[in-house]
Amino acid sequence: MDANALRTGLIEREKRIKLELADPGRYCIEPPIWQVCDAILGFDWVPLEIADRIRHKFGFKKAKDVLLVNGGNRGGKTHYAATRVMRILRTKPAARAWACHSTQAMSVQYHHALLYQLLPPEWRGADVRSKTAYIAYKQKTGFSEGKFVLPPIDGAVRGGECEFKSYDQNSETIEGGNLDIIWDDELVPPDWVETQEFRIAERNGKIIITFTPIKGYSTTVKLFQDGARVCAESIGYLLPRDGGPPDLARALGLTEDQLAELRTAEAGDEINGKRVVRASSAPQSVPERFV
Repeated sequence: MDANALRTGLIEREKRIKLELADPGRYCIEPPIWQVCDAILGFDWVPLEIADRIRHKFGFKKAKDVLLVNGGNRGGKTHYAATRVMRILRTKPAARAWACHSTQAMSVQYHHALLYQLLPPEWRGADVRSKTAYIAYKQKTGFSEGKFVLPPIDGAVRGGECEFKSYDQNSETIEGGNLDIIWDDELVPPDWVETQEFRIAERNGKIIITFTPIKGYSTTVKLFQDGARVCAESIGYLLPRDGGPPDLARALGLTEDQLAELRTAEAGDEINGKRVVRASSAPQSVPERFV
């Protein structure tokens, strides 16, 4: 590899890391599957040609209003939903959002904390209080009054606002109101989902449900999966049906030569009687592509 090209690449990499640390809401690295979810929901930041291609591949003629995202712990579900809530609030004038969790305590611990970190740095840490904006946050108690309001954009009369709710509240708290996006995390009751669909209708809003099946199959998951059809599959290279050895290279999205280079680099080189680990010229993995 050319030394100047390598140096330039490393400098750009460091810049991107610093940007993501300072402003993760705008600069976080997003896996390709996030674009698939965005296309299914019809978010307007996905180019129409790409969105149509993705939906066609998955057998959808048009965008959907509700998306259930199942997955294991640390799979990125929560971060995906939170970034979409914040993106809507930052870019759509006078947007309204709800973030819902099992209890208020869990909401403060997870939703409040993550959405605070995703705020633009010019608003994070500042005490923003005016007639059209209100951001007051403490690590212990979360956002004041369970809500924040961003400064208005594009000449809007009011700013985007996010309200935090929990399923232990009376279901009447979700009556009324028109929303642009709702995020339901974990064990959302099915009647909440059904009611929320009316809350997003007027503003062409979206609902994202994120669920980790720690306690098994829930009633809400049943609404989606009973009678559902498989639109696409990924090959489980680590679980071959023939009982043969796992195909680690293809599971990582690599060629056999790339995997061999990784292992050689990890083993290191013998230099002056010492084993010195070196950087690999091959990536550690390549994510599955959907477009």
